Amino acid sequence: MPWAVIGSQGQLGTEFLDLLGTKAVGLTRAEADLNNPNHLEQTLTAINPSIIINCAAYNLVDRAEDQLDDAFNTNAWGPRNLAVICQKYNWPLVHFSTDHVFGGAQLRPWVESDLPAPVNAYGLSKLSGEHWIRMLHPVHFIIRTCGLYGNKGRGGKGGNFVSTMLKLAASGNPMRVVSDQICNPSSAREVAKATISLIANMPPGTYHLANSGTCSWHEFASAIMRIKGFPIEVQPIDSATFAAKAKRPAFSALGTRWAQASGFPYLSPWEEALKDYLQIPPN
Repeated sequence: MPWAVIGSQGQLGTEFLDLLGTKAVGLTRAEADLNNPNHLEQTLTAINPSIIINCAAYNLVDRAEDQLDDAFNTNAWGPRNLAVICQKYNWPLVHFSTDHVFGGAQLRPWVESDLPAPVNAYGLSKLSGEHWIRMLHPVHFIIRTCGLYGNKGRGGKGGNFVSTMLKLAASGNPMRVVSDQICNPSSAREVAKATISLIANMPPGTYHLANSGTCSWHEFASAIMRIKGFPIEVQPIDSATFAAKAKRPAFSALGTRWAQASGFPYLSPWEEALKDYLQIPPN
């Protein structure tokens, strides 16, 4: 039986399809709308998958502050509908969440047992989706990741941080990037590959998968320019000056303690993964 990948046209979904090949069936929103449970159930029963991977997400952090219905429909009520269906047919469910479920003040990576406390609507919608899945379907893998970028983002309508920085660099002008928000940028390719291995070797539960090491978004942008050899000045600014609509967690890097406790390997350091993404071999 094939794996069903919902949200197959996004950054993570495209990586799963590439890695799994004929083992996977990709489903777009039109084919598997999480907010149309009757049609969703018909689509999935026709496939009769051995596992379902949900990569669908509303991830426009600033817009979510005003578009609460859109954010919660995709990130909370949709996963609830999917969990009900998966429980009915006993299909294991893999669902992706985010570092934005955290927001408290600390200076070490968040681990799976830490108490979530989102500071924006996007994070709250994703946390709500996690709670629905845990409550409704015991055979689940909730995977939190951070600062995701992948090949789809090179040309996707939403892009990703790396593609955005490269577009800004094309102007030749200095750029300003926040320096007081800490994350661990993560390659969608590595996260997808690690997920496939994790669900084959670990029991159901909540796991963090992110590239190792931490940096600020300013350091991330500076590394992109350095690796590409672009002589662009990257100016550090604080979050208050940047004045984004949605508040961001000051420190949202993820630690992967539960996976490592069972011998699951760390993902590569974030800068090595970035070099691979930019197709420059690491030193």
